[in-house]
Amino acid sequence: MLKIALDAMGGDKAPGEIVRGAVMAVERSNGRFSVVLTGPEATVRRELEQCGYSGQLIEIVDAPQLVAMDESPANVVKHMPKSRLSNASPPKKRAQSRRVSAREIPER
Repeated sequence: MLKIALDAMGGDKAPGEIVRGAVMAVERSNGRFSVVLTGPEATVRRELEQCGYSGQLIEIVDAPQLVAMDESPANVVKHMPKSRLSNASPPKKRAQSRRVSAREIPER
């Protein structure tokens, strides 16, 4: 099954809108893919609970270190092993996930 990694904290209205979007996507996917959400686990879990999601198609990868917008990606990967950027792409996860356009997700 295809896994899609999402930064749950990556947006102006994060994590709420990101998590709600992930829930909508997996509900519409008919089991074709699952989602890996990266971010502070307690925060992401709380958002999933608020959405009423209790399925098996969303996994959380704890990434408690926050990254500022002006930080160098290379420095983050080298010096912040518990950041969303570092945790979203360990070799195993990289091999199992890919980016998907919103156009690839069917509407209800």
